[in-house]
Amino acid sequence: MSLVLVTVDTLRWDLHYAGNPRELSPNLDALAARGVVFDRAYALSSYTGRSIGPLLAGRYPTECPNSMGHFTQYYGANVMLAERLRDAGLVTLGAASHSYFRMGYGLPQGISHWDYSAHPPDDTDMHVTDDLVTDRALSLLHRYASRGQRYYLWVHYIDPHPEYLWHGDQPSFGNGNRARYDGEVRFTDRQFGRLLAGVRGLPGGERTAVVVTADHGELFQEHGISRHGRELWENLVRVPWIFAVPGLEPRHVTTPRGHIDLVPTVLELLRVPAPAPGTLHGVSLAGDLVGLNDPPRPVLMDLPEGPLNTPRRAVLDDEWKLILRPGGPELYHLTEDPGELRDLRASEPAQRRRLEGLLGTLTEGFRGPWRRASAGSSARR
Repeated sequence: MSLVLVTVDTLRWDLHYAGNPRELSPNLDALAARGVVFDRAYALSSYTGRSIGPLLAGRYPTECPNSMGHFTQYYGANVMLAERLRDAGLVTLGAASHSYFRMGYGLPQGISHWDYSAHPPDDTDMHVTDDLVTDRALSLLHRYASRGQRYYLWVHYIDPHPEYLWHGDQPSFGNGNRARYDGEVRFTDRQFGRLLAGVRGLPGGERTAVVVTADHGELFQEHGISRHGRELWENLVRVPWIFAVPGLEPRHVTTPRGHIDLVPTVLELLRVPAPAPGTLHGVSLAGDLVGLNDPPRPVLMDLPEGPLNTPRRAVLDDEWKLILRPGGPELYHLTEDPGELRDLRASEPAQRRRLEGLLGTLTEGFRGPWRRASAGSSARR
């Protein structure tokens, strides 16, 4: 079996298949209808520099040797998913367009054929590139995966990221930032549809698993802030996550799960031996994929300190979420308060202490420069 991994920058969880009345994601909706959908999936952090490298390494951000810069360089000591799959004999391919995805930042480690040529010349976000990224990905597939050999293709789409641009050939969702953002999502969804059609047309296309997720979400004035980074609110860290795997029945998994489990899951799906114990922090979600309903596990989100942010951590256990912020811990019950508007740390001291202990246990042994913050917070541009 081969694998296509698609990560979409800044893609919120609330797509059409998840209840959004706007029909902004028809191709992702179709994939969800035939795949396994994790309804409550969580990114490792709330902006790309702290989320995508750890996702591929199977480690929490604080655990990954890196430069601590905003555009975080992940050092060669990190073993990325592509390296493990390349060493197992798969052809490793990839395409992206943003300057952060150059080889020097470490994200494409292990990808033998990496196409970054969709990058715009002036290195700004005022460009449409997801159509070009799809072209490059399809070209890679035809050049290197058209003979039926097993392959791994990673595609990173970025157009939903600010700045939100109008697409004249897309349905209009109204005015304002959210409307333009939804138009960007619809445009990227179309490019994903093109990619998926190309995969299906390859020899062995029916034996290819497709995994789609996002590196983080986006805020539109929830909590009085916009865009992403610097915080761990739900709409920043809750993301879509779909597995379409040959032979598996479609289903929805409602238990919260985190991106820390991506690498072990992929290794098991592709029958690649797992590394030594302790190498990866997560566990395989194969039981969820086949309907065994594995028990709940706490989900940890980690935002280490950087040039533009003070540190944050959060732990989610069932419906309870604790966020460690500069003023101390904040506690929310997500069923009763999905918008995280009522801090219950004073009225629910037992739950607060329980989650503080759980957070301490999950991060015990972490090595990294994480410090409790003392300054306030605002959203990244």
